[in-house]
Amino acid sequence: MRLELALKNMLDKIESLDWKWDVYIPSNKEINDSILCLVLDDDTEEDRGSDDEPIYPTSIGYKSFLSVSDLQSIKSNLLQQNSEAGLNELISAAKYYYENDAFININR
Repeated sequence: MRLELALKNMLDKIESLDWKWDVYIPSNKEINDSILCLVLDDDTEEDRGSDDEPIYPTSIGYKSFLSVSDLQSIKSNLLQQNSEAGLNELISAAKYYYENDAFININR
């Protein structure tokens, strides 16, 4: 299973995606709401590199971003801190997690 969605569309439906799937983003682009994400089920990918990672994402210029599970947790954590957080805050929280391997701590 492979899906290609803009980051904003993927995050909008993150709760409906399988937590086991992985998300990839283009290697050479800045993370923003319209960046195209590749969501795939790692278990269905047969062609694998020496590191046992799927070959397809890197063959089309994508790099690993976060798992769907990570993004679901990021959204949950953000909403616990601010129940009115919107898409821009969620994208910022996802970028922060990707860059720091930690949840963002927002000041209200």
